[in-house]
Amino acid sequence: GANAWEQYLLSLYWVSATLTVNGLVGDVIPQNFVELLFTIVLMVLNMTMLRWILGEVSSIVMSADKDVVKAREELEAVDQFVSRNNLPEDLQQEIKTHFRAASAQGAVSVDQERIYNGMTHSLKVEMTSFISREHLDGVEIFEGCSERL
Repeated sequence: GANAWEQYLLSLYWVSATLTVNGLVGDVIPQNFVELLFTIVLMVLNMTMLRWILGEVSSIVMSADKDVVKAREELEAVDQFVSRNNLPEDLQQEIKTHFRAASAQGAVSVDQERIYNGMTHSLKVEMTSFISREHLDGVEIFEGCSERL
């Protein structure tokens, strides 16, 4: 028999080979204890590097998912903003198209004021005219005025 240290080293080799699932358990067997120790160190390094690389790739994928979710939430806020203001369908589509393009460049914000400030000047004028028209239609002095005012 082997002494306790040799048995311990053989057990550590078996555990390392089994955990790394590299097929070395019965195929290639180190011939002496120096080779055995070297093989164990290589298997543990291999396992550590593989797990680290997998962790980094997972982290990249997960952060991309967060960006997609955030972009969808921001676009949903724009949808709610235009729906809440009862804008005409063509103006709603124009605003949504503007923010989809901005979202593709990463420049969308959920805040209503920022949504409004993120619009082009012509979209601001068109939306403000529409919203103002609703309020002005109820004022006597503006009755009979043309739609362009």
